Amino acid sequence: MSNANLGLENQTMYTAYVLVKNFISNERELKFSEFSLIEIHPDTDVLEKAKNLFSVGVPHFHDWIYERRYYDIKVNQWEKISSDIEDTLFLLRLFKVGDLVFIRPCIQAQDGNLMRQLPYRVMSDIATLHDYELQSDETSKFDQFASEMILKKELACELVSNSPPFLSLWEQQRV
Repeated sequence: MSNANLGLENQTMYTAYVLVKNFISNERELKFSEFSLIEIHPDTDVLEKAKNLFSVGVPHFHDWIYERRYYDIKVNQWEKISSDIEDTLFLLRLFKVGDLVFIRPCIQAQDGNLMRQLPYRVMSDIATLHDYELQSDETSKFDQFASEMILKKELACELVSNSPPFLSLWEQQRV
C-alpha cells in the first residue's frame, strides 16, 4: 500500500532498523502491529539491504532485520525511536525465553540519509546456544501482551506522578 493510499503523501517518514540476532521463526517475515521482522535469507535481496544498513554489524544469513516506520516525527521526539526499539527488545524478552539480541540501531530518513547509533550496553551482541523462537501464529499474542504491558506502565507512571512525594524519616527531618 502506498503512502498516498494511506493519506501520508505530505508527511515525512523515518524508518528505524535494527540487526536482530539469535532469532528463529517458521516464516521469513513476521508482521506485528507496530513493526516487522524480516529474515536475511539467501533467496532474497534482504542481505544487500542489511549490508547497506549495518555496514559494521556484520549481517549474516538467518539474522533478521527489525523495521518500524514513523510519520511526521518532530526533532524533539527523536528519543522516542530509540526508546521504542529498547521497549520492543524488552517486551520480546519478557514474552518468551531466549537470548534475543538487537544491535546496530539506525534511522533512515525519507531522503535516504542514514543515521547510525553508537553501540551501548543494551544493544550488544552475545554468543549463545539459546536462540529466541517466535512463530507466526504468536505475533497477535505478542501484540496483545505488549499493549497490556504498555498500558500498565502508563498507569504506573500516572500513579507515581500524581502521588505525594515519599519522604523517609530522615528526609522529613531535613525538611
